[in-house]
Amino acid sequence: GVLLSGDSLQVVFENLDQESGQEGGDYSLRARIEFLTRQWEGVRLTWSEVRAFEPARRDVPMGWEVQSPEGDLEGSLVAVTPFFEAAEGEGPMLPVDALFEVMGTLTLGGAELPVRGLIRHSQR
Repeated sequence: GVLLSGDSLQVVFENLDQESGQEGGDYSLRARIEFLTRQWEGVRLTWSEVRAFEPARRDVPMGWEVQSPEGDLEGSLVAVTPFFEAAEGEGPMLPVDALFEVMGTLTLGGAELPVRGLIRHSQR
C-alpha cells in the first residue's frame, strides 16, 4: 500500500504475513518524512471495521488500526472507495481481491498527520 500526507510524508508498506485476518498482519513500512527516511518492521494493521461481502461469503475490512511495536507510529484508516472481486474457488468462502482508497491519520513522534492512499488486500 501507499499513504501520502501532502509533501511532508510518503509511506510504502508491504504485508509480510500473507494469511493475515482480523487480528492483523505484520507489515514492513518505509517512510519519507520531509527529508528523513524511516523504516519499521512488525507493524500491525488490525481490522477495526468490517462488512459482509456476499459474493465471497465472508467479511472484508473497511477500517484499520495501525500500531508499531515500539508505539512511535500509530493511526487509523478507513476505506473511502472500495473495489472487491470474488475469485473462483472451492469451499464455503471464496478468495477475495480488493483495492481500497483510504483516508485517516498517522501519528509519528507525537505529530498527527492526515493521510490518503491505496491499500491492496487479498484473502485466500
